[in-house]
Amino acid sequence: MTLNERRQDIIGLAMYKNKVNKIQLSKELNLSYPTMLNKLNNPGNFRLNELDRLCDFLNIDVTELSTNKI
Repeated sequence: MTLNERRQDIIGLAMYKNKVNKIQLSKELNLSYPTMLNKLNNPGNFRLNELDRLCDFLNIDVTELSTNKI
C-alpha cells in the first residue's frame, strides 16, 4: 500500500465516522468541489494549511497521515 493509498483510506474512514460528505468537506476547506475531488484522489496535493484544517475538521492526527506505518 502506497502512502497516498493509506492517506485516502484514513481520510475516507474519518469522513465516514464523522458523517461528512465531500461537499461538506469542500465547503469547510474553502475549495471547489472538483478541486476537492482531485485532492482526495491524490492527498499528497493538499497544501499544509489545507491538511491542517482537514485534520482538525475530521479529528485526524496529522502525523498519522504523514507516516506509512500500518
